[in-house]
Parts: sequence; structure tokens; C-alpha cells
Amino acid sequence: MAKMTKAQREKFIKKTFSGTEVGVLVERFEDQVKLVGEQHGDVVKKIDNLNISLSGKIENLDNKFNGLDNKLDDFIAETRANFKLVMEQLSRIEDDFLNLRKRIEKLDKDKISLKEFDWLKSKVLEIENRLEKYKKQQTALAAKV
Repeated sequence: MAKMTKAQREKFIKKTFSGTEVGVLVERFEDQVKLVGEQHGDVVKKIDNLNISLSGKIENLDNKFNGLDNKLDDFIAETRANFKLVMEQLSRIEDDFLNLRKRIEKLDKDKISLKEFDWLKSKVLEIENRLEKYKKQQTALAAKV
């Protein structure tokens, strides 16, 4: 198609469209542009609301993670303290067993007195009771976890 000059275009438009038709088209175009602008504004508002909502939810999740971190730190500290306590208790029991062993090795099997037998018996019972107590404590601690 050949290029039109300005005068030819004006003549073509005048022939093709009346003034009112062009006015109506321009008006319709303006209405459509306004509609697009309003819809764009609505979309922007929705995006802003979504950002605000997401920011709140992210902050809430951050707070929950911080709470979990604190609980985990407390749990680790408590577990270490419990482990240390158990090791101390087991160390004392081990010391008692070593003392009993030395005492038993010194005794002459044929010449053990009733007094020494009663002492050994009471020590063994004491250690058994302590072991039972520690087992119950460990069971209770394991139930907490």
C-alpha cells in the first residue's frame, strides 16, 4: 500500500467517518482506558493486601521458629544436665562396686565373719536399691521426651 500524505489521510478519514463517529470512537476508547486503569488500581490494592498478609504470616512463622529454637536449646541443656547426673551416679556405683570387690578379695573364703557377711549383704542391697531408683528416674526422663 502506498504511503498517504497528511492531506490524503484527512480526506480519507472525512470520507470514511463522520465527526460524530470519530467522537464516539474516541469516547469509547477513553472509557476503556479508564476501565483498564481502575482494574489496574484494584489489582495493585489486592497485591498490597496480599503482601501485608504474607508479611504477617512470615513474621508469625519466624516467631514460631524462634520459639522452637529456644525449646530445643532448653531441651539440649536439660539433656546434658541429665546425662551428667547419670554419669555421676554411675561413677559412684562403680566406685562402690570396686570397694566391694577389694573387700571381697581380702576376705579369706573360709574365715568370713557373720559381721562382714552382713555388711557385704547390706552393701549389695543398697547398690541394688540405688540402681532401681536410677532406672525409675531414667524411665521417667525418657517418658518426658
